Amino acid sequence: MIVLRLRSALAATTLSLMASTAWAAAPTPSRGVPVPDSSLTTQSDGASLEVNPAGLGFLTGTELGYRFFYPSDTYDDVLGAGHGLSLAAGNGFAGIGAQVQWLRNPVLGADLGSYRKYTLAGALAVPRLLSLGVGLNTFGSRTNERLNALTTIDVGLQWRPSAHFGAGLMIRDATPAFLSEDHALPTRVGVGLALRGFDGRLVFDTELYHVRGDRLLYVEPRIMGEFYPGVRIFARGAMTVDRRQEEESRFIALSAGAEISAGTFGASVASHLSKSATDAGTDFVGMGGRVWLGSQSRRSFIAPGSRWVRLDLDESIAEQAQSELFGPSTRSFLEIMNQLDGLTQDAAVDGVILSVGNSALGYAQLWELHQAFQRLHEAGKHSVALMSSTSTAGIYAASAAREIWMLPVTPYAPTGLQAELTSYQGMLETIGVEAEFIRIGAYKSAPESFVRTHPSEEALEQTGEYVDQIYEELTSRIASRRGLETEELQEIIDHAPLLPDEALERGLIDALVYDDELNSVMRERFGSMVRVEEGYHPVRIADEEWGSRPEIAIVYIDGAIVDGGSGRSPLGGSIMTGATSVTSLLQDLRQDSNVKAVVLRVDSPGGSARASDLIYREVRALARTKPVIASMGNVAASGGYYVAAGADEIFATPNTLTGSVGIFAGKFNVERLAQRAGVTSTPVQRGARAGVFSLWRGWSDDEIDGVSETMSYLYQLFLTQAAERRPLSADELDKVARGRVWTGTAAREARLVDTLGGLLDAIRRAEDLAGLRTDQVDIVTRLAPTGLTSMMGFRAWLGAFIAGNSPRSPHRLVDALPPGALRQTLETLETRALWPLYFEQGQALMLPLYPIELR
Repeated sequence: MIVLRLRSALAATTLSLMASTAWAAAPTPSRGVPVPDSSLTTQSDGASLEVNPAGLGFLTGTELGYRFFYPSDTYDDVLGAGHGLSLAAGNGFAGIGAQVQWLRNPVLGADLGSYRKYTLAGALAVPRLLSLGVGLNTFGSRTNERLNALTTIDVGLQWRPSAHFGAGLMIRDATPAFLSEDHALPTRVGVGLALRGFDGRLVFDTELYHVRGDRLLYVEPRIMGEFYPGVRIFARGAMTVDRRQEEESRFIALSAGAEISAGTFGASVASHLSKSATDAGTDFVGMGGRVWLGSQSRRSFIAPGSRWVRLDLDESIAEQAQSELFGPSTRSFLEIMNQLDGLTQDAAVDGVILSVGNSALGYAQLWELHQAFQRLHEAGKHSVALMSSTSTAGIYAASAAREIWMLPVTPYAPTGLQAELTSYQGMLETIGVEAEFIRIGAYKSAPESFVRTHPSEEALEQTGEYVDQIYEELTSRIASRRGLETEELQEIIDHAPLLPDEALERGLIDALVYDDELNSVMRERFGSMVRVEEGYHPVRIADEEWGSRPEIAIVYIDGAIVDGGSGRSPLGGSIMTGATSVTSLLQDLRQDSNVKAVVLRVDSPGGSARASDLIYREVRALARTKPVIASMGNVAASGGYYVAAGADEIFATPNTLTGSVGIFAGKFNVERLAQRAGVTSTPVQRGARAGVFSLWRGWSDDEIDGVSETMSYLYQLFLTQAAERRPLSADELDKVARGRVWTGTAAREARLVDTLGGLLDAIRRAEDLAGLRTDQVDIVTRLAPTGLTSMMGFRAWLGAFIAGNSPRSPHRLVDALPPGALRQTLETLETRALWPLYFEQGQALMLPLYPIELR
């Protein structure tokens, strides 16, 4: 965009390039090739090198650009032609760029008329909000050594507090730069304000420029409209305002043009007009343009092509993501759910291929996967599961898709469900260790593994009911997907495995396909133009990434709940949630005004009663300031349920293991083991119950009475607190408590939970309660801090040390093992036998019955 203001001896008229690109008034070598449609506030691409270096901070991707300007014949001796090449890259946090321009500026004089301008710039940004940039300019000339030695610095700022408003600042030649001995280049300051609508499709932009020593201010209003995706029309005017009011304000220039974008490449062109020297009309000044190619996406005039996206369901997915310096990292379950949600909304995606391998996802998470695919199908998209794991869980996952393709080498082998209730009482007796536990609630069977050789009737009853309900849900769902009766599928499971051809013949699968045949089969099945992409990478439109947005925070209560800081166990590496870490995080969220609601994702069987209570109280405090929704994953029982009960509403899947409202405490007496090893202990105590939690002897009757009294009090506290936010009295809750576990469906009927739904459903509900639309909010995961100063942090460090790993990166010992029986044995040993050892002797615990792991 150009304004021409030249004072010549013949025409007695001043012509100059428009302030946004030439910075008006006094001629300067800093003036580069004008950008057809520039803005101090909204520019965030490679052209920012010339317009405002702060724009590089908001650049996401790389961009190669070329600019040109050709003056009309009338003004060729005034302006001269110019060309420029630029290269820039950024990630939304930081950006850098370089540019070279070949310029001809006749008004500078014959010896300075043709030269080169080199720019190197960088910027740092608070993503979507604020960016500060600096540009360094040097020059090259074959005729003027002074120009070769010249260095100038530009400083810019962009502020984007919301999607609808922004401001920009640019100071060119901010430090003294001398082209002659007596006169420094005048500092040129520009300030811009922009109003935006429709995600940047309509922009009203006004900029004000001032050159040091000039009595005139230059005002440039601009308008840009994108009335068809990827096609923009823009116009800019310019007028002068006399600060001394010695002359009236007057219009001096106008430019207009268009831009067309194909997403990652495009072009723009503009024509520039100026008030004629005689004030009789306007003169055509020249024409400029720009072409770019890059990875930063913009809206495109080309309709997106149809494509399929492949997602992998394997062992890399866990409830929450874990990043390791050494060893494998995991992706969060929320990530794949968000990907499926994005695919559902993406008009350019025709279908999804779900590659089903061995995964650690539980049946509650797989139910959520089914719900996501149901929404995908309701949006008119197709889906195919490529199944390499034909376990019951693998077939359940694959049945979420409309078609199931299986590897020809894999038999169809669902084995049903099994929960094993393992007892260690005999082993403990053999080695001379006696377990003593006191429980409240007949169904609170967690300690039975250590005090009984066989499970109680209550344990068998509730375990059987839980397995029955999960089995009925998954078999009925698989059967309905394949057009079978539930009983028919259950009969097939009872006689599995089936050979691949037999599974195909009976309609259990739709095709037998090797992985390397996938693309050819896809083309045969869905057309020769089908394109399959690995993983989903949603297109981020640069214009839509404006302003800090309100947040819905996801907080994980994952694994056992312990005192102190969060960490990982030393053997299997299971995540453990520390009360100190979580309460600190919840306190921070309570103070964070940008967080409008919180979703508490609970996948925990509980643990320490004290730690659970502390977290519950902090959840309640948070819920008094902003909405808190609990989303139950595979397990949210006992202490896990207690924590969830502090939320405003509770979501659970039909397959969630929940309830188990009860409490117990106990200790291990190693006196006989120590005697066998020749170790004796002589207590010296003051106080009748001083040795109540001693390792070296069992409980007396008096000590049992004291522990029982404490357990009764804590159970009543558990009932009272958990009932506070439920539509139940403490007495009513007691009837469905007493340590009993429930599926999510049964828990809803018992009013222990409010709604059957998954994590995304809970997020949508949190948005509703916060009064926000999905497109207005960012979903952010907030992780509780961990540290080696906490006991669990130390144990995680110790586990890493034992495994021979750097203490900076504690990770699972079992990760070094391939999937198989040994790895499964170690994981089972930790979750079933060693968890009590992570807690203090006699500590009140909120854990459910025998750990139920459905295989």
